[in-house]
Amino acid sequence: MWKTGEDACWLAFVLGDKFFSCLQEIDQEIARQVARAGCPRCGGPLDRSDYDRKPRGDRFIAATAEPPVRRISYCCRREGCRRRRTPPSVVFLGRRVYLGAVVIVASASALLRRTTACPPAQVPPADVPPAEVAPAQASPRRTPATQVPARTLGRWSRWWQTELPVTGLFVALRGLLASPVDAARLPCSLLERLTGSAVEQVTALLKLLAPLSTGSVADGARFLRSAGA
Repeated sequence: MWKTGEDACWLAFVLGDKFFSCLQEIDQEIARQVARAGCPRCGGPLDRSDYDRKPRGDRFIAATAEPPVRRISYCCRREGCRRRRTPPSVVFLGRRVYLGAVVIVASASALLRRTTACPPAQVPPADVPPAEVAPAQASPRRTPATQVPARTLGRWSRWWQTELPVTGLFVALRGLLASPVDAARLPCSLLERLTGSAVEQVTALLKLLAPLSTGSVADGARFLRSAGA
């Protein structure tokens, strides 16, 4: 479980090939569902038209891992339409250059660091395998535990606490919960509601946020359900 006490303050995953493979399988299945539905504008078939991404977040990526560098996307085949349709993704959170998992973990770690008195050392939760955790490294103008620029973390914090809560997705999710979600503590207040290990909680949150990862598939949640995500 994701912990909000001292043990979680320096939590920092090292994302390996197994983690990426799991997320990519989910993305592939979501993409298949989107392709089957065809073009929402003209009903034409969709052709793969992926584009390159250069994801950041080396602090959280294992040296031997190969993070995804292609964003799955489609284009309508019919001339005169050619509308792009980019499926929801659990790998990429919108147009951010950092991987979605990095956005979640770095944001949560930074929030916990601000709100919890922690010793300057990493003490990972007992249920997170050592291979998935790495010691913090210092860097100028970057938050030591995350290696993400402070300005970027601040921008993410504003998104979590002011922009996400007013989205239709979050409003609908909040209506399903028995007690209110503390917007000032996002993403931690959502992670705490999810079951499983810390890695499983991060994966589950990526699935919840996936409909927000694209602007060309308005009914993204439906495709996630169809994909069993």
